[in-house]
Amino acid sequence: MKRVFSDRERAQRAAARLRVLQHVEQVSRNISRTCRFFGISRTLFYEWRRRYQREGLEGLKPRRPGPRVSPFRTAPHIEALVLRVRQERQYGILGCGSSSGGIMPSRVNGLPSRAAQGRPSGASAVQ
Repeated sequence: MKRVFSDRERAQRAAARLRVLQHVEQVSRNISRTCRFFGISRTLFYEWRRRYQREGLEGLKPRRPGPRVSPFRTAPHIEALVLRVRQERQYGILGCGSSSGGIMPSRVNGLPSRAAQGRPSGASAVQ
C-alpha cells in the first residue's frame, strides 16, 4: 500500500530537501560531503536540484511513483462495446470475450465495475 502524504507533510519534506540544497551552497560547497552528511545518494541530490531549478519549491514535494495514466487501460470505445454486448446478450465476462471481436477475458475483467462507478444501480451502462 502506497503512503499518501498530507499537504502539510509534503511541505515539510520539501523544506527539508531545500535545506539539503542550501547546505551545499552555504556551508560545505561539496556535494559528496553534503550527501554523506544527510545520508542521501548523489543521484537523489542531483534529481532534487534539477526539479528545484525547473519547478521551484513545488518540485521538491514528494510525488506518487509511476505513470499518471495507465498505458494498458482499455480504450473507451472498446469499453463501450463490451458493456453494450454484455447488456444485450446478458453475458458474463467469459462470454463477452469470445463474442466481441476476440477481446481477451483478462482485459475485460475490470470494465463492468469501472463503468458502474458513480452511477446509481439500475442506470444504463451505455447510452
